[in-house]
Amino acid sequence: MLLRVFQQVKQLKKFLVYIVIDEHVEMFLKMKDLVYAIDEVVKRICECIKARKCVYVFGNGGSASQAQHFAAEFVVRFRRERKGVGLPAIALTADTSILTACSNDYSFDDVFAVQICSLAKAGDILIGISTSGNSENVIRGFKMGRDIGTFNIALLGGDGGKIGKAEYIDKKITVPAKRTDIIQVGHLFVIHYICNKVEEFFYG
Repeated sequence: MLLRVFQQVKQLKKFLVYIVIDEHVEMFLKMKDLVYAIDEVVKRICECIKARKCVYVFGNGGSASQAQHFAAEFVVRFRRERKGVGLPAIALTADTSILTACSNDYSFDDVFAVQICSLAKAGDILIGISTSGNSENVIRGFKMGRDIGTFNIALLGGDGGKIGKAEYIDKKITVPAKRTDIIQVGHLFVIHYICNKVEEFFYG
């Protein structure tokens, strides 16, 4: 009896794994429609770096870690040896002193806008990552960038939220999924694709 129950539980777990895999496969199949938009982003980033400009990346929670991952792949390397010459990218999520000072003295909603105001120049690229598209600090960061003259790229999910409908966004890539975890997997794919294509452009 116990053996039968154990086998049934094992089969159920296997079935649940298949469901999760199918959900991710469905998302990736739908992302084929985003290839042109992603390649346009790659082209714009390459033009930015050729012009000796910088890429700034930001987001919250899991998106913050993805922003740092993105910057690390640019600055150090993704797949190719670079002989010590990296690509200019800064994650605005990594300096705890800046983040906590701004949150304490002003507002957490301004943590990215303050850094963008201090660091970014016209022609730089901002990449804001938000699974909901409604993060206030990401919104304010983009708005500050628009005032400066940056090119604003949004990685979103679901219906794109407020950011997906905003006039201050120049390019958006919206992962076709509703669940946060699946959207994050889609974002990671986009990040890796961009890193590979940009690295290929500069290093062959």
